[in-house]
Amino acid sequence: MVDVTCSFEQTLAAAQTNPATGAVDGQWTGLERANTWTTHGQLALIHTNSTDLVGAIEQSIAKGYTHFYTTDRLLQDNIWGGLPPYFASEVQYVADRP
Repeated sequence: MVDVTCSFEQTLAAAQTNPATGAVDGQWTGLERANTWTTHGQLALIHTNSTDLVGAIEQSIAKGYTHFYTTDRLLQDNIWGGLPPYFASEVQYVADRP
């Protein structure tokens, strides 16, 4: 009944922050998947990201997400109501990954 579940929808800062300590730990601890037992696809939506496009993509893959999207748009500006200026680069980066 479900093909993909959105398991993470939060800011870049939240993805990079350890929820236990509140510190940016360099391990993207905030992006850890809570439901690692599922066999269907997992989606990470990372918003408020104007600084680390590649990191958001690579860390999403490393954390086991099968689907991901990152944008520089802000909550008050309707996050999902438009595309970031780097959208073409984002798509190209994913297409060029080995």
